[in-house]
Amino acid sequence: MHKRFQTTWLLVSHFRGHTRRIRWFWIPVFMIGLCLVTIPMYWAIKSYYLTHERQNILAELDKLESHKLRMGNQLRTLIVREENARIIAGLKEIHPDVRKVGVGGTLSPLKSAVDLKPLHVRTLQLSDEISTLQRETDLSITSLKDIEQRVREIKIYWRGVPSTVPVTGVMTSRFGLRKDPFTHLYRMHNGIDIAAPSGAPVKATADGIIIQTGLDVRYGRFVDIDHQNGMTTRFGHLSAILVNTDMKISRGDIIGRVGMTGRANGYHLHYEIRINNRRVNPEQYLEPESVVATEHPR
Repeated sequence: MHKRFQTTWLLVSHFRGHTRRIRWFWIPVFMIGLCLVTIPMYWAIKSYYLTHERQNILAELDKLESHKLRMGNQLRTLIVREENARIIAGLKEIHPDVRKVGVGGTLSPLKSAVDLKPLHVRTLQLSDEISTLQRETDLSITSLKDIEQRVREIKIYWRGVPSTVPVTGVMTSRFGLRKDPFTHLYRMHNGIDIAAPSGAPVKATADGIIIQTGLDVRYGRFVDIDHQNGMTTRFGHLSAILVNTDMKISRGDIIGRVGMTGRANGYHLHYEIRINNRRVNPEQYLEPESVVATEHPR
């Protein structure tokens, strides 16, 4: 007759010196009970943590979407001002297709809402929209740099356009046909004459470079200025020349003194403007507030 082996677990309490006997089948029962308690508790804690994290992510997404909307509104305002500035600066309008800069805005078929959780879809869409705003912003920044450069060029151009009176005085002869004071025959007068006291300062009417100074039978002592935009000016009948060739000058710099050298019958300045070597009427370039008085109209 075979003997039956039994397993017995002993629990010894050292506090009071008692011994308890527990049979083996209670151990699996205890382990199962422990699992039934701990596993639901674990999933409950994990679920709470995930829910909390999801709420935090949703809150951050809400903040990002609000920020994106503000950025979008500010960008729209910037683009309107930028387009107006391009018109004023004489630059071409940016084509709407270029404005889009290849922007999509929808998810690809492989990343459809069926395949992704809503939170992931929202995150990807927000990321795509922010990237779109960034590209549009970069385009506007580039456009604004072009406008800035153009405005700088325009400013330089106008600094080189003769628009002020070279000397304070009275206009005694205008541009056009007139009776020559020496021959009394009608001939073309290629500039304007401004009578002024002897030695009165003659000023440059725009920024430029002195390209020629000298003494001429008709103009007497004269100065020519190249304004680097196709325009040149000539100042004649000077008593003194105060500049040298190749000197850079600015509008308002004194370049000489009023005289009556050359073919002149009184103290005055002969002033000419040429565009691509073609003489034009200087009066059309004078600012209204700087027009000199006229002794007698033509």
